[in-house]
Amino acid sequence: MHSILVEEPLVIEQLHRQTYPLEVVEMVVKEVKSIQYSLKFLAQQIHQDFESLSEAGFKILGHPQSTQTLYKFVFHLKVLSHLI
Repeated sequence: MHSILVEEPLVIEQLHRQTYPLEVVEMVVKEVKSIQYSLKFLAQQIHQDFESLSEAGFKILGHPQSTQTLYKFVFHLKVLSHLI
């Protein structure tokens, strides 16, 4: 997986844009060394997630789009925190 991600940096970005279970974030960060390349876009992604939540007024309950945006925000923060 590492070699694929090094050779194709856009794959890293697409992987994180799709997200994956929060439970495996720590393992992925520890085991996939090329994950460090995600630092290039994580800050921008977190900013975009936060802007989307702000525009929605943080109305989470009953709004699937806001719930999905909140999940992505938490996901990206968790990846970043483990990378740091």
